[in-house]
Amino acid sequence: GCPHGARDYDDDIEMLMKDIRRGNVSLIVAPAIKTAFDGSWRHVLQWLKDSGVKDVYDVSFGADICTYLHIQYVNKNPAAKIISQPCAAIVNYAEKHKNELFKSLSPIQSPMMCSAIYVKKYLGNNDTLVGLSPCIAKGDEFRNTDGIIKYNVTFRKLAEYIKKNNVHLKTGHSEFEFSDARGFDGAFYPIPGGLKECLRVYNPDLSVTTSEGVGKIYEDLDVYLETSRDKLPTVFDVLSCEFGCNSGVGARDDFNTFNAYDVMVNAKNWAFKQNALKRFHRGIFRKLDINDFLRGYTDRHV
Repeated sequence: GCPHGARDYDDDIEMLMKDIRRGNVSLIVAPAIKTAFDGSWRHVLQWLKDSGVKDVYDVSFGADICTYLHIQYVNKNPAAKIISQPCAAIVNYAEKHKNELFKSLSPIQSPMMCSAIYVKKYLGNNDTLVGLSPCIAKGDEFRNTDGIIKYNVTFRKLAEYIKKNNVHLKTGHSEFEFSDARGFDGAFYPIPGGLKECLRVYNPDLSVTTSEGVGKIYEDLDVYLETSRDKLPTVFDVLSCEFGCNSGVGARDDFNTFNAYDVMVNAKNWAFKQNALKRFHRGIFRKLDINDFLRGYTDRHV
């Protein structure tokens, strides 16, 4: 965002609050919420449920799906060389300015889309789906992927709405729990190299390189296109935001790298303590059809 506050953006917060009153709205929530609202993220989500939201789903689970399907894809295509696409800003760049990247962009949907597809197709939830994220580019992703997710609401605008409307969140212990399956390792995705770490949980020898930050990644993508295929990593894990999704434009103004990393590491350590059957969702993942979670890319040249 602009450090002087001269530029701002709109998201779909007002549309969400109108639709909540009509009913049949469910949220899918990016794992970066843990750093966006500090210790009060559960209270924020409980307030949204109390306001009329029906179900609230954990996108960390969608990230776990995303990791699992990347491993399946690479196993079936051992010669594959792919660029990760959870970052909607990177996808926008490819679709609007650099179509040459299409042949390399991963065909696996992002964690938010994996969550949405799972909720719609496998849980049969036909509510209006709202993505709660730290990313303004997600709005384009949602519009360009069949509108499965109708609205993009950012943490920053939600926090502003809460403040402006004098919402008093509860304090102390919160009873809030996500609907259906929770994610484990996927909670680490918002940190730079998050996908890389998750992939290596499955395959420690997988060749994965990372790059992030607007001052670096777009030059690196040019170099990637010029590099001989045999020199490329199996997966190039890329993010437009230098400190990952936690530092997204729609996250928070007073972002602190160390605080964010501490929260994410605690989430990761919590995942490590789960038994493997639960942590890797083996019962659920056996039923997934990879074809449900694939996407293509469109020339939207500017």
